[in-house]
Amino acid sequence: EKNFLLDEDAMKSSVPLGWVIESFGVEVVLLWTAMLLKKRVVVYSNKVTELQRLLRVLPALVWHRGNWNVMRPYILADDTGLADLQGVYCAGVTEPLESRQDLWDLYVDLPALSISVASAAKKDFTMTSVHKDLAGALTRAYAHGEGSNTSLVDVISEKTNGVISKLEILAEAEVGRVLTAAALQEQLSNAALSHFLFGVALAERLATDAAATRGEEEEEEEQEEEEATLPQGVDERVEDKTGESDV
Repeated sequence: EKNFLLDEDAMKSSVPLGWVIESFGVEVVLLWTAMLLKKRVVVYSNKVTELQRLLRVLPALVWHRGNWNVMRPYILADDTGLADLQGVYCAGVTEPLESRQDLWDLYVDLPALSISVASAAKKDFTMTSVHKDLAGALTRAYAHGEGSNTSLVDVISEKTNGVISKLEILAEAEVGRVLTAAALQEQLSNAALSHFLFGVALAERLATDAAATRGEEEEEEEQEEEEATLPQGVDERVEDKTGESDV
């Protein structure tokens, strides 16, 4: 156990989170939101070393998952490379893909030090009190000289675990300890906050998408009806970036 802790500390210290905060300021919460909600992230830079540096940070923003499988450190922006972008991913490219919003929910342009949210994903990136609390904690820690990479990762991890713990408490009051969008809306008066927290709950498998479930049930019913008629033997983003806020 001691060796694991030493390894974990070494991994955290190697994450250049301080550099990201220095580069993007409070917009680091957009990166956190993308990772927490399991969104598609594309990072562009004409320097591979810069890509690797930023991409190393992204999985650390959701440290509790310990999942580096979503990483695509470097892909070619050709038909073959782009065809490999399936599901959830964090991909690095050396050719601009800002115009390809069909490929990303969040786009990071390292040379321009800018972060863009896809039009279709803006609602999911609406800033709430949770985002502002995290942004404040990070910038304070960094500004007050407490911003070692390890301590900054710990700040994000603590805030993230706090959000998840509150969702677990809310889920305890629900049937089967599973949240639904309707249940969260009943318990929270703020629409933007309930939408964000439901997205987190889905990503953490603390919720069920009732609409999707109904769709699957209807599809199964239709399939059963079709099978019944067959002859016998036939056998699926900081406010200035999203333009929205919960306050």
